[in-house]
Amino acid sequence: MSPSQAGLLGWSASTRAGAALGALAAREVRVAISSPAWWTAPLEPLRWFDDIVGTAPHIFYTVGLFAAVGGLTGLWWGRRSRSRLGGVTLAVIVMMLLVGQIFALRALDTVLPGGLRWVVPRGAPYVLADLHSHSQASGGALMPAQLVQWHYDHGYRVVALSDSNGLRGVPLAVRYVQHHRLPMLVVPAEEYRGTTHLLMFNLRRAVTPARYNVRAAIAEARRQGAFVVVAHPWTSRLAPTRLYAWGAEGFEVVDGNVLASRGTRALCTREALPETADLDFRTGNFPVAATVLPTWADTPQLVQRALAQGCCAALFVTDEIDRGDFHLVPELRHTLHNLRRRTLPLFLAGLAFWGLLGAIMWPLLPALRIFLRSVRLPHGESAAALALGLAAMVAGTAVECMWWQFRQGWYPRSEWALYLWAVCSPLCLVLVTRVSPPE
Repeated sequence: MSPSQAGLLGWSASTRAGAALGALAAREVRVAISSPAWWTAPLEPLRWFDDIVGTAPHIFYTVGLFAAVGGLTGLWWGRRSRSRLGGVTLAVIVMMLLVGQIFALRALDTVLPGGLRWVVPRGAPYVLADLHSHSQASGGALMPAQLVQWHYDHGYRVVALSDSNGLRGVPLAVRYVQHHRLPMLVVPAEEYRGTTHLLMFNLRRAVTPARYNVRAAIAEARRQGAFVVVAHPWTSRLAPTRLYAWGAEGFEVVDGNVLASRGTRALCTREALPETADLDFRTGNFPVAATVLPTWADTPQLVQRALAQGCCAALFVTDEIDRGDFHLVPELRHTLHNLRRRTLPLFLAGLAFWGLLGAIMWPLLPALRIFLRSVRLPHGESAAALALGLAAMVAGTAVECMWWQFRQGWYPRSEWALYLWAVCSPLCLVLVTRVSPPE
């Protein structure tokens, strides 16, 4: 079925049972939106920057933009300071600052107050689920226990922990629910991340791209009794019809804030395939999508049965969802509209804060330069080498945090990488100023 709308919320489903659930949830569910705390105003201009440069369809575009900015800055400094190594060093530091602030800000937003929370009426015959989420084991900001608590606090009652190519976080999440007697259901899952991404629910053993191609992965997951849903099908190199012919049993029609194409939704309707709406959660505090499940789906096996029967629906906040192919200018307008609507006063307060801080600090710059020159730190090429070493340490720690294959017990945690980034970035900038300083 085509997406339908009931006021603020829209829904999509491919079966009569799913349509009934989706229509009821869209009428009854409310969203409670709270602004960020006033004391976070200095962060708001950075949030706007993050959202605007993150408008690109993939983070690699954003990283590419940052690399270009870093390269141009390094070229300018290298010519000014007459030090090629100094220019390269500054390029690396600028890129590290820009990329790091995005990850730091998103991690902060995940734990700071404010954002969106789903409010489901008491006694409703349905619950809201997020069937696609990532812990620190695969690039998320939260540990498995924290991830479960985050979803509970934002109105979900079912969460599938679907770390990339592995199942290690599931026991920790289940243990947290049991220990705290939290009314949450954790569904064991994995996101197979090959040329196509697949969500595999109730998998017994990990299915990885190193051992299985996409077709073999679907067959192996189904052999284990798992249920296979294609994640964000618009990123796949394979057509939805081919994935369905190979055994895929459902499609994620909303991932984050993106709606699948009409062709994918038409395939779901024609074949009565389940449609899900998931967050692909890693960071943030503004969940705009959920899968509606019946209340009787209160075990992982019953969740799988509900999906198999099409007794589910995709629910989403219509104003926040991007439809169709990516076009930069309309996407930028959409992003700016939402930013103005949500946090314009806080953004202006943040600009005022940084303007006042700049006015206070400007007369102190000469004294600061004298102080930095008096500090006993390496000069010239030694300063550049030390700065590059610190940058490599920060980058290496961050990569290790996200590269789950080499993780042992989630060590080091991603917070440590952010702490290192916060301490080392200013020190690196100071060191760069000591590389053949301009006369």
